[in-house]
Amino acid sequence: MKLRYNISVLSCMSMLAIVLLLAGCDRRPLEVMEPMKAEVRLDFDWETRYGFTPESMTVMIWEHGKTNPQVTYTNNVHYMTLNLDPGTYRVIAFSYSPEEYGSMYFRDTEDYNTISARGKDVTIYEPGDWDEDVRYMTDPEDIGVVAETFTITEEMLLEQVTFHPYESWVRHRVAYTRFYQEADGTYSLPLVIYPVLAKLNVWVEVEGIENVSELTGSISGMADGFYLTHAYRTEEERTMLLPTNQWTLTTREDSQGTFLFHTIPVFGLPHGKELVESREPDSNIFKLHAVLRDGTTMLYTYDVGKLIKYRGLVGELSFGYDMNIELELDLDLILSIDTIGEDNIPHFPNVDPEDYTSSGFGADVEAWQDGGETDLRF
Repeated sequence: MKLRYNISVLSCMSMLAIVLLLAGCDRRPLEVMEPMKAEVRLDFDWETRYGFTPESMTVMIWEHGKTNPQVTYTNNVHYMTLNLDPGTYRVIAFSYSPEEYGSMYFRDTEDYNTISARGKDVTIYEPGDWDEDVRYMTDPEDIGVVAETFTITEEMLLEQVTFHPYESWVRHRVAYTRFYQEADGTYSLPLVIYPVLAKLNVWVEVEGIENVSELTGSISGMADGFYLTHAYRTEEERTMLLPTNQWTLTTREDSQGTFLFHTIPVFGLPHGKELVESREPDSNIFKLHAVLRDGTTMLYTYDVGKLIKYRGLVGELSFGYDMNIELELDLDLILSIDTIGEDNIPHFPNVDPEDYTSSGFGADVEAWQDGGETDLRF
């Protein structure tokens, strides 16, 4: 009887403890977080570096580690609002859409690391005997690009929901994402668009330019494109055409001679050949083909791999895999008495124009001799 009494007492005490425990629980109803995704805004700055605001743009967004980006073509070029799950994302934005560029096409568009723009072939040009086997690349059209990686944190999501714990801790934790949180709770990320193209500026000192009727040039060894997510150009090489109707006559402060001048947009030099010491003389070959007033042709060929130089690129390579760097590095090529010697500059002899219909440069040259710069009209 005594044993039974002890067991009953223990049972009653256990039941009482369970009742008290259940009564002490704070049974709060389940809550649904809203929104379920973080709302962020990408702000695009075209003017600071690119200097031009286009009428439309392309935005490509990858979730880290994945292919098949989300691609948006939009006329709202100033900002884009996104609703994203927490995670790391990569974004590329560039002016206009790929289809609007007649001079280039886009390759490897599924891969953030290797997506590139490549130059198309020139189609409106009739080659001559001196360049019949050459496939020229079209002058690239201007394009502005930004490439960036950003992170959406769990804390950013919690900050925007109706209920969130540890408010002061959350606010502290979002700082490293590089987003700005505005007064209304919006997270914004500023993205500065950068120019991509360079210009190749060519000066050629000449004698007897008044005897020339037609003039065409070319230069080999230029990059065929660029990678959108870093500053390096492609390694593949193409030849650029310097057409007849784009030459001017000019002078240089460092010389007393007469110079032909031509400027052309280019992607730049191939990756690995940015520095002069990384090139051989025949890495780039410049050709100047002239038709004289009597129909006679002359061709000058120069190995200029050691003569082309990036402006501002001194001593060491300033390019990097970060797109957000100084890209406005023009290329200069100067063929003058000082660089190639007096005997090697183009000399165009006096000729009798009676058997050829074109009148040459006569009037333009006379006007130019009064000073300034003049276009050469053919």
